[in-house]
Amino acid sequence: MIVALALLAAAAGEAAPPPAAAPSMQQRFDEASRLAAANDCLNAIPIFEGLEADPIYRADTLPAAMIAVLKGQCQIKVGRTDEGDLAIRQGLPRLRESGDRFNIDIASALISLGDAALARVDYAGARRRYEEARALPGATAPATINLKLAQATTFDGGPEPLAYAAEAIRQAQVLPGITNDQLAQMHTVHARILLNQGQNQAAYDEMREVLRLSGGLDLRVTLADVAMRGDLALAAKLAGDDANARKYLAYTGAGRIAESPFERALAMDVPTCGVESGLRPEDFAVVDFAIGEDGRVIRAQTVYTRGPATVASSFAKAVQSWVWDPEALKTIKPFYRFSTRVEVRCTTAGQEVPHLMSSIGSRFRDWATRTLDLAGAMGGADLAARLGALAPSADPAREVARRSMIMFGDAMPMLAEDRQITDVLAIASDRAVPAETRNYLKMRQFFLRTIAKNSRGLGPAGDPAALLAQPEIAADPLALDTLRLFAASRGIRVAGTSQEALLRAVATDPALPDPHPLRQAALLKLADEAAKRRDFATAEANFRATGLTEEQCALLGLAPVMQRHGGEFPEEAYRWGFEGWVSVEFDIARDGRTAQVRPIIAYPPFVFNDGAVNAMQRSRFESSYRPGGGQACSAEQRTVVFRLQRL
Repeated sequence: MIVALALLAAAAGEAAPPPAAAPSMQQRFDEASRLAAANDCLNAIPIFEGLEADPIYRADTLPAAMIAVLKGQCQIKVGRTDEGDLAIRQGLPRLRESGDRFNIDIASALISLGDAALARVDYAGARRRYEEARALPGATAPATINLKLAQATTFDGGPEPLAYAAEAIRQAQVLPGITNDQLAQMHTVHARILLNQGQNQAAYDEMREVLRLSGGLDLRVTLADVAMRGDLALAAKLAGDDANARKYLAYTGAGRIAESPFERALAMDVPTCGVESGLRPEDFAVVDFAIGEDGRVIRAQTVYTRGPATVASSFAKAVQSWVWDPEALKTIKPFYRFSTRVEVRCTTAGQEVPHLMSSIGSRFRDWATRTLDLAGAMGGADLAARLGALAPSADPAREVARRSMIMFGDAMPMLAEDRQITDVLAIASDRAVPAETRNYLKMRQFFLRTIAKNSRGLGPAGDPAALLAQPEIAADPLALDTLRLFAASRGIRVAGTSQEALLRAVATDPALPDPHPLRQAALLKLADEAAKRRDFATAEANFRATGLTEEQCALLGLAPVMQRHGGEFPEEAYRWGFEGWVSVEFDIARDGRTAQVRPIIAYPPFVFNDGAVNAMQRSRFESSYRPGGGQACSAEQRTVVFRLQRL
């Protein structure tokens, strides 16, 4: 950093010192750097942004790269992860070009990129960045980087994650000034890895050592204490010590409905079981998350699952999409919003329905693979390596294919993807690039901006009617029908066209082969809408037109009415004073009995599952008629709430 400081004034083009009352560009940089080093990022970021907005600022200089990197690191620390990731990516190449003298700064930037990837639950991406930082000679504290590698590989299995954590503890123990709280955090990471590898008793023993290092159980409650006690309760439960598991859980404050995020959310979807998600109905995870003032989840990390990293990532990403009404959250103390744990499973509803972008995405990948001569390339690391070996090309088609494949293979934040799609679209405007390729890029950006419309820095999604009217889109049935279906399924208004008209256009488009996933999805939506109007003849006709089997009748959206609710408050939870809720999924037979009852979201974890399952098994619904003797409804969902009576 010293070199960058010395170059700053010259690179900015300062010919003479400014007036004494105004700090120079160099002084402002020094102050922002000092604040960033002291972790006062809320005050450092505006200074960095002011430097970038200065008329004499030059974006192509080494100091500009340093400003971008330091600002990005601060943005990641305060939760502006996507912006920080993008800023570091913009500045890092210039630092790398400047040689080994910047190794410390480069390593610090790589660690921040790893932290951003970990926040996005991109475990492989985080590990890649941490390993890259560790490879720079003398660039970072070994205990720190080993601990981060342990966190990034928690769900990988095998001896390596445990070795990272054990080495971090060994290295930290000899550091001057190391505190018991810091050691406790390291032992907690080691214990989590043991839990995720099924070594429950060893994890429980280590978590009891963490409790000792943390000063034991007392009435002190910090977020770190809540997390530690939650891990201790989980370890006790998995090791078979139910009594102590309840006690430790009570000391976290969990199970107090009045003071914890509650079952009524605006959006609380879970991932779908199936080949596309890689999740099985028996998979589950315990996810720790925090809710911001706007009702959105600002942090979600899987604590425990017996599946691989892909399973841990799928569940955490699902929780990241949850949203509450900000007004409803005002009654909840901020402390309780910042650390909540739930047990999550996937849903079996609609597991055969393909992803909306699957067809147009497959067409794009086929074109890119042919254009880059990558036929026969395996996926994953093999494909990434072959793409990485391709040099930039002067041929617009090859360059669009190369950059797109690299971009979509890298789990980058939404803001960075949005910017990169804009850059690639500029190249794709060349006539050598097929219109179908541009259509895919335009639609991917439209979907991204629509789904994440409230994210800071993303461009406007634009008018879907204008996109539908573009000649290249209108002449491409696959793109046109994908866009129509997207707009209809998300309730996006298209001027002069109703939701049903959009669905009907897809369902009857002669340009689509029959059967086609887009046509089937549109017919299912039309069947669902007809059923809501109680027009069962039309609903059944639309469903039959899909060519799907009657076992998927739940996609019609017909839910029988509950006539009797069963179940009792679990005795042990009552003794401990726990409250909670469980979202359950189940099938309903024609006679109104339930079957295949399974919990999909539970708060607190492991406390009320059996009680909720028992309640729904004893509940009864109205009987229903189905031609062919099929079940009345599959994968129906209800929430069972357990509250104590208060005098």
